Amino acid sequence: EEVSRRRFELQGDFQAALVRYEDEWPLLLGASGSIHVAGRHTYGDLHAGKTAELDLSGAKIHVDATQSMLFLSQQHTVSADTLLTLVRQSPLQQSLSFVTPGWSAEGEVLYNAEIAIPLGSNLPPTAILQVDIDAEFDDLELAMPDYRLTWRSLAGQQRFSLPHHLEGDVSGLLFGNPVDVRTDFDPQFLRFNVAGRASALDIFRMAAIEASPVLDGEADFVGKLQLDMSEKGAAELRLSTDFEGMTVNLPAQFGKDQKERSKSVFDLAFADDYLRIDWQYKETEGWYQAANGLTERVSQGAIGVNALPLVVEPNYEGVVINGRVSKVDLADWVATDGGAAVDLPVSWQMRGLQVDDFIVDDLKFLDLELSGQGDPSSAVFQVRSADVSGSIDLS
Repeated sequence: EEVSRRRFELQGDFQAALVRYEDEWPLLLGASGSIHVAGRHTYGDLHAGKTAELDLSGAKIHVDATQSMLFLSQQHTVSADTLLTLVRQSPLQQSLSFVTPGWSAEGEVLYNAEIAIPLGSNLPPTAILQVDIDAEFDDLELAMPDYRLTWRSLAGQQRFSLPHHLEGDVSGLLFGNPVDVRTDFDPQFLRFNVAGRASALDIFRMAAIEASPVLDGEADFVGKLQLDMSEKGAAELRLSTDFEGMTVNLPAQFGKDQKERSKSVFDLAFADDYLRIDWQYKETEGWYQAANGLTERVSQGAIGVNALPLVVEPNYEGVVINGRVSKVDLADWVATDGGAAVDLPVSWQMRGLQVDDFIVDDLKFLDLELSGQGDPSSAVFQVRSADVSGSIDLS
């Protein structure tokens, strides 16, 4: 027996419509276009309409009631800041939580988007949010103040899909110098791999410390900004450089001229309420912590010289120095005015620094222990060995 099936179909136009297609998504406002209802399927062509400031004109829509899904496809050009607004005002924020309110962008983005949105409750297992976007831009600016980074004149292509699969190559400017960026991902992290050049002032700003004559010049670097998509760990930025082109104006073996190379690594961790920097440079390794924001104030830290840095008491404010050096010539560490040659911008303590050869003018003392304390305006040292005991005041 042949059974005929009947279904209801409707075609028409609409204008100035307000559409709520899912509670968690922003409303579609000022919508106009055509609609075709065919049984459990609804098709639409949008001639106009905005959601979270995103212009959806030209989008094609398909609602499949059997799958409880809305499918949207669109190719369009939009301002980059509008895309950030959509992320903040939609369920995309759950996957892209690193996009904070402080981020801003300027420039146009050409994109081709395929989006699938689950509708209703009691959804089948196949009804999951899907977003696939191919984007292209040639003059984009992106400010990421959480990480003290502002990218300018960005040009390139990126491909994005949920949950955080972003990959592509981009070139532009960072710190006013040319930069190349490659994005990639794994199940836990989103990464921005960077190759560029920075000045001494850029380093001081990134490090949240006051600019000083200690560094001068510019140097190439490679970096990796790693964002933890589980939100369990702080965002991390690793910078590696050989400091060629930059002068380090520190006494004796800790300084370097512009041509010398000294492989160094700096790890920046951006927690909610503080910035922590760990580093390795020449004979030193250490860390310090500063309150989050551009405060230029170090709360505490530690420096190890040919040794691991000490663990600092939680309530101590300042930097602790320890370790061992082969030689200290006092003349290297005294400025022409009789004060200290290096003025740390924080309070500090030197705890039992072991010195093999300690030289004062024509005198040499062997196996000496050097301790001390100071702040930006004073420096007092205590020396102790089998042959000598005393203090040195460089205030």
